[in-house]
Amino acid sequence: MGSSQRSWPVDRRTLLKSTAAVAAVQFSSPFIIKARGETPVRIGMVDPLTGVYAAIAQSEVVGAKFATEEINKKGGILGRPVELLIEDSANDVGTGPQVLINVMGGGDQVSSLKQFVQFGLDKQMAVGGTLFELESIRAVPDGARVGWWTMEWWWDQPGVPHVAEFNASIKKITGAAATARNWFGYASIQTLAAIANQEKTLDAPKLAHALSGFKLPPEIALQPGAPAFRAGDHELMSTVFVGEAHPPQGDADNMFTVKNPVPGEKAAGPAEATGCKIQWPA
Repeated sequence: MGSSQRSWPVDRRTLLKSTAAVAAVQFSSPFIIKARGETPVRIGMVDPLTGVYAAIAQSEVVGAKFATEEINKKGGILGRPVELLIEDSANDVGTGPQVLINVMGGGDQVSSLKQFVQFGLDKQMAVGGTLFELESIRAVPDGARVGWWTMEWWWDQPGVPHVAEFNASIKKITGAAATARNWFGYASIQTLAAIANQEKTLDAPKLAHALSGFKLPPEIALQPGAPAFRAGDHELMSTVFVGEAHPPQGDADNMFTVKNPVPGEKAAGPAEATGCKIQWPA
């Protein structure tokens, strides 16, 4: 955990209940909880089991339990048994306001986190979201540098080849640590050059074909593993860095501690689910 003055431990029960804050009458949106060191695959459901929607919520639970039984009879998920965890939202928003899920970005995210602290909400609940960026962390006061987030790239990756050199080079240019956006620009140009040199052409369709399955070399990837462009939709399967934001610790840009790097293949859904499909010219 980081050394934030306001650290909010979030247990499984709190996270399950917080889903209700998205919409009081929203029904179940199953999500997978991967419990480290435990065998079952746990799937959480939040439903208004009490209150005016109880009858139809109970029907959802019946269907979910039936599905769980069928899945387990067929061997579970990846050979692991499935365990269904059910929480009652009671159709009450109050059951959720313990975790604020922030899905904003850029200036909107900066403003919302400033207000989160100004209104004293940091004393009432935890905050987290799908994405934080170093540019945004720099723009908020120390008190708003809180919560659990994901980063699309992070400059502090001990032991990962070439990351320290890249960060030092960017620091010479900007005077600050490299950001995910720095890496985006760098990786995109380097990838184009690598593919063109490999294929010995600048023909766009040929380069696009060559991109399918192309693995970034370590000096471009700058992250664990070998992220590649997925053949189905050309989405880059890059690492997602999950961790906690906090006030600076030592280095001025050391405001995020990575707790769990998630490989891109696990973070991204299947190509078919994106709705994107590459159409090649004749």
